[in-house]
Amino acid sequence: MKVRQVVLRLASIYLLSLMFVFPGAPVSMSAEPPKEVLVGNLHPLTGPIAPIGTHISRAIKLAVEEINASGGIKSLGGAKIKLIDADTEGKPDLAMQECEKLIREGVTAIIGAFQSATTFTSTAVAEKYKVPYIVPVSVADEITERGFKYVFRNNGKGDWNARDTIDYIVYLNKLTGSKNNKLALIYEDTIYGQTTAKAARKYAADAKIAIVANLPYPANAPDLTPVLMKLKQAKPNFVIGLSYVQDAILILNGVKDLRIDLDAFIGTGSGYSNPQILQIGKAAEYMICLDALNGDLKIKGLKEADERFFKKYNTHMDGASSLSYVGVYILKDALERAGSADREKLRNALAATNLAIGEKGNISSAPIKYDKNGQIDWHNMFKQIINGQFVSVYPPDLAPQKAVFPVPKWKDR
Repeated sequence: MKVRQVVLRLASIYLLSLMFVFPGAPVSMSAEPPKEVLVGNLHPLTGPIAPIGTHISRAIKLAVEEINASGGIKSLGGAKIKLIDADTEGKPDLAMQECEKLIREGVTAIIGAFQSATTFTSTAVAEKYKVPYIVPVSVADEITERGFKYVFRNNGKGDWNARDTIDYIVYLNKLTGSKNNKLALIYEDTIYGQTTAKAARKYAADAKIAIVANLPYPANAPDLTPVLMKLKQAKPNFVIGLSYVQDAILILNGVKDLRIDLDAFIGTGSGYSNPQILQIGKAAEYMICLDALNGDLKIKGLKEADERFFKKYNTHMDGASSLSYVGVYILKDALERAGSADREKLRNALAATNLAIGEKGNISSAPIKYDKNGQIDWHNMFKQIINGQFVSVYPPDLAPQKAVFPVPKWKDR
């Protein structure tokens, strides 16, 4: 059975059981404004994906610290945001249980949960009990395609990640006059990988780009050599990678060790955009990565926020962490307009959000304005590792330089 089907069935069974055992946490009806607004931080804080979950949580906590230090939620008499951490461990079933626990503890809203599989299941629990849920990172299309009213994503969908990556390949070829059009897909076989790879095949066909290798693999596999050998044999010009960070490190090291020459390796966010990838040195050099944000983009407030993050944690924000930082400011704006910590009033305020780029903590490259499904309109940026650092290379009006393309062959590095 495919991973996506398993996740869907798991969510359905679990929610049916909740109908009989969990009545939902009541919201306070007191006329007095609360001194604190409880917000759930639902992410993988232990397990193989913990480094990414921790990086995201740091950005969320930085935003909360800034908001509280500047007077809290002024329409609520200066109420402070109080985070309650919950650990998914990267497991969809545990994400549902932890979401339920947060709701019992009386959270007004939830931010989470990084992985598409854990976000898919936990948002279903939040929707059942009418708890607003902000999704800054997870890209599986279905998250905002179920008719939910309490789920709000300030990021694109997996389909759009694929769309933008194929468009960027076309752009690079046009920029250099290249006609190379052989593409390989290497992706983890979860809802995240499956969704985006399926869309990539669709958009590649539209652009007349040939898929010469379609290479799914089990997430967190200890050895990907057999998959990488197939990649080398296919002799693609481009590779699109869909992986979390440990797998991304394995893949890039393998491409280097096997001397697989490419015009470009393009990672679609997640593991490839994480600062950990810089630690593998030459194996990651010239890798291009789709992402939501990078600190050198010409967006009001972005550079300063990244500098504050670096000062506190000695590392830069990536797209996932910066969008999570934005998610907290989206919540603040909605709370201010709602004038209440009541979940229903907050939900209605979130639905009416309209934040311009650079306004009220929106350091992302898109306005925050949700459609009826809780989805914003979105186009991704691209960055490249040059001299061991991420440098924005697209779009041309926001990025400081163009990509190194085609990348040098291994013998010339």
